[in-house]
Amino acid sequence: MNEPYLAVITDCEFASFDPERRELAGVAEVRKYSCRSEEEVIAAAAEADAILVQYAPITRRVIDTLTNCRVIGRYGIG
Repeated sequence: MNEPYLAVITDCEFASFDPERRELAGVAEVRKYSCRSEEEVIAAAAEADAILVQYAPITRRVIDTLTNCRVIGRYGIG
């Protein structure tokens, strides 16, 4: 089954992203990258419907460029 949405993990320190894959199974394809700059985020997430980010820069320019993106989540606590 092809998932109708694309979720992009722009960067994270976790060795595995199996929990994200399990939670989004049947809903979204999940792709993981190691983005460090605005340009890398824009390139990796150009078609993304959702992004998960830990440290990558999510600036106004990034948000304005990601026209398909409807959800931005950030890893972290506190």
